[in-house]
Amino acid sequence: MRRIRRVVALAATVLAAGTAVVAASGTSFAAAPPLGALSGAFQASNGTLWTMASGNLGSTGLAMRASSSPSVRTTYRGVAVAFQANTGVLWTLSNGVPRSTGLLMKHGTSPRGTGEIGDAIAFQGNDGYLWTYRDGIGGRSTGLRMRAATSPDILPDPAGGFWIAFQSDTGELWTVSPSGQARSTGRRMRAGASPTLVRDDSNNRYEVAFQSDAGELWIVDAFGAGRSIGLRMMPGTNAAIYENDFWYWNSYEVVFQTDAGDLWSGWVAPAVPGLYTRASSGRLMRAGTSPSMVPLFRPEATWAVAYQDNLGTLWIVDQYGNGHPYGPNLLANTSPSLSGPLLI
Repeated sequence: MRRIRRVVALAATVLAAGTAVVAASGTSFAAAPPLGALSGAFQASNGTLWTMASGNLGSTGLAMRASSSPSVRTTYRGVAVAFQANTGVLWTLSNGVPRSTGLLMKHGTSPRGTGEIGDAIAFQGNDGYLWTYRDGIGGRSTGLRMRAATSPDILPDPAGGFWIAFQSDTGELWTVSPSGQARSTGRRMRAGASPTLVRDDSNNRYEVAFQSDAGELWIVDAFGAGRSIGLRMMPGTNAAIYENDFWYWNSYEVVFQTDAGDLWSGWVAPAVPGLYTRASSGRLMRAGTSPSMVPLFRPEATWAVAYQDNLGTLWIVDQYGNGHPYGPNLLANTSPSLSGPLLI
């Protein structure tokens, strides 16, 4: 389980306020995230795929398509990456070995997942339909149409199969269950925005974070039950989310780019309107990019966040904003991807 309990002092603060609690900008609570515990991937400004593993950062020499971002996960076989090559074809990279799937992707979209054993890739095909790919099985169209310039998300279910979330061509949030049942949640999304899945271990269900057509961050279950968090997002960007239960509240750690263009990192409790805490502020992001986040289990609760700043530089920080710039600049309209130890 990925739940992390926060300290009682914070609980007292939240209960006393009954609403948003914002940490002072520049406040330091923890050391910068250790790179040795992270895996990552991103598209550099020269259009090549770069990866990070065990603290080593370097170029793969593989060319990517503009406006597309890679997906990275740490599996039992090592670091695995899925990306759209400069030819528009979906490629995988497993332990340094690249391979073409031969499947064409829609321009301006990105894959999620890795295709490794026990994992799958979801992506928008060149025909505008939602596709999946699995190692040893190949690609399959679901027959479900997607909105242009949006990408799906996919997570494995412990009982078998996968959950998928995507924006349909009608602008609605849809989900697909492990049995293949597809349904509209009835929730409308903003053009150019993509959903993010999270497993709610406490209630044995999956939830989705997304940007609504009104530009607000929403969190709903697979059937659409949920609400707006009341926080505004930058157009064309997506949130990253992980479960982080606190006392009896079903809650999450969330990072996203605000409508003011800065990084928002903090904790939200969807069941309690207006209840959230912001841990960091003031770090500017590049328009059209989204942050990535993974939990790190250390003596204190630490979350690693990767993002492209307003100058195009890759930063890796903790939830409080402590961190440093790393590597070369990123290509405009692309976002980094992070994975922690054995998070598949």
